[in-house]
Amino acid sequence: MILLLDKRLPVRIPFSSKESLSSFFMKTADNNGMNIIEMLNLIRLNEKYLIHSGDIQRIDFYPESIFSLKKLQWYTGISVDDMNRGSFTKLIHTFNHSCRGESYRGLRDTIRSNYHYCPHCLGRTNAALLLWKLTDVEVCREHECYLLQHCFSCNESIKYKHLRIPSICPYCSKSLSVHKGVALDGTSSNLKHQQWNAKAWEILLNICDQVYIPPHELAQRILYILNEFNVDYNRDRICRNLQGYSINHLLQCARGTLAKDRSIHLSALLSILFLHHVEIERFLRMEISSEFLISLRKGDKFKLSEEPVCVAPWCPSYQKSGSLVRTGVNSSEKAKIKLHKYMACEDCGCEYAFAEGVIIERTYFIQAYHKISSHNLSSLTWYERENLMGLKKEKIRRVMAYFWCCQIISEEEGITTYGKIDLGKVQEFVKALDKGIAIVEIRRWPLWEQYGNYLIHRFHPDVMRAIIYKKMTMESRGMRDLKDEIIDACSDLRNKDLSITLHNVAQIMGISPTTIRKQGYSPLIEKSKQKQNEERIKELRVRVDLKTENYLQVKATEAISSVELFQVLEISYSSLKKSSPELALYINKVRKEHNAEVLLNNRMSLFRA
Repeated sequence: MILLLDKRLPVRIPFSSKESLSSFFMKTADNNGMNIIEMLNLIRLNEKYLIHSGDIQRIDFYPESIFSLKKLQWYTGISVDDMNRGSFTKLIHTFNHSCRGESYRGLRDTIRSNYHYCPHCLGRTNAALLLWKLTDVEVCREHECYLLQHCFSCNESIKYKHLRIPSICPYCSKSLSVHKGVALDGTSSNLKHQQWNAKAWEILLNICDQVYIPPHELAQRILYILNEFNVDYNRDRICRNLQGYSINHLLQCARGTLAKDRSIHLSALLSILFLHHVEIERFLRMEISSEFLISLRKGDKFKLSEEPVCVAPWCPSYQKSGSLVRTGVNSSEKAKIKLHKYMACEDCGCEYAFAEGVIIERTYFIQAYHKISSHNLSSLTWYERENLMGLKKEKIRRVMAYFWCCQIISEEEGITTYGKIDLGKVQEFVKALDKGIAIVEIRRWPLWEQYGNYLIHRFHPDVMRAIIYKKMTMESRGMRDLKDEIIDACSDLRNKDLSITLHNVAQIMGISPTTIRKQGYSPLIEKSKQKQNEERIKELRVRVDLKTENYLQVKATEAISSVELFQVLEISYSSLKKSSPELALYINKVRKEHNAEVLLNNRMSLFRA
């Protein structure tokens, strides 16, 4: 090992084109007889923080956040431009709205933790490319082969944090460049997409430093493409062309109505560009029609006075007048979007609301319908389903249960383990809703064989109609002041000596904890909870103090162990210390003083004898 403090590294190696910064560091450390962790600690930015193997994954993201550029240049001789080309820095500077590059979220879930590599590239340059770290890149365009995902000698997948030399397996020390690789399958329907992705990312990684596209302009360009380059904004057209991305998020970004700027995921951007045959070079130099921007800010020409209708394609009341009914909610705010005039369709259960003068679906069934009708979900993994539908696993399970109840998908398409619908359970579900029992309580009933069995009953048409009817008969939440009801509920719990919690208060009131939380009454419950705890501690102190005094009188001539005393008090020392540390210390002190007095008296008795 070479110990260097103020000296430059004796061996300097050139930076290879397209190489990742972490690869350059590995080769530099190896050529200088050092461990890469030792070398990284020489150039770290924060002297109080020791870099470890887990930080290797951070090197290529935004190195300025963890390394001193002056130290980096001094020790290794690499230029700042090469450092930027070996990391995602240039890309982050192009799309990030924040001055803190490490906070950029547009690459979330896009950077691999497992090493992928091209054996031909490793054999030629002994360098790992930055491109290989991206989940969208599965092929090497230069050598026309797939990237390998494991060592062919030991068959182990390689973690980036364990890698020390780009061309050597860290587990068996065998060369990774020996295997010939797997040639591209010219018949694969996905090949064109993979090659396009590799080229697009390569261009983005080498983007000019002077280019800056803020989130609102990025969203505007995407919407312009989804609008098929028409100057008149058309929400329906955009929704039809949108693939697994939230139109509300895009609209808010484009119109600048977000309370806080948010990044647009670059992987989703490239997917949209590929599907609409727009090359990345064209996108980067795209100019948007001023007429489209004006139309975008105005929104659709839909008027609130016009009668909204259900637009679910499978619904019997599709686009029929009077198909939607008003529910009990006048207004609310979800994900920084102000919603009002909540509506629902009694035939299919889809829920709607107005946002910025446009009617939107509050549920996610219509969004999922177009994906389900064109794909067989049973052949996809959960990860693939999430990418396809733009929904998380929990929502996809609910979607599948819903469409199974609508007889749009069959049991073979992924819900064979949900069981069968029991009409008796459906009737019990409806009766419970009529009695005002919350859905969250019904979900906990022991009669459900599993969660999936609950879902197929939850989305049964009769149950969905009962839920809509319940919402229709509810007092408007926007006008309802919950303060007095919460105070009464807390008082009731205190009188019954039951713990005051958000869940218990919500259960007494017959509403969900989320409703209380969103109306800002959580602090009121917390205050009542603290007051109850203070009262309980006072009572505990009186009770424990009295029991201790009585027991010490009974054992006036005997020493008392801590275990024995707390058994009498019917409370453990740890519990007492947690609720009242001062009382726990006081009891222990009294016990020790008692034992010392007993010991002294015994010694005096022996002395007199």
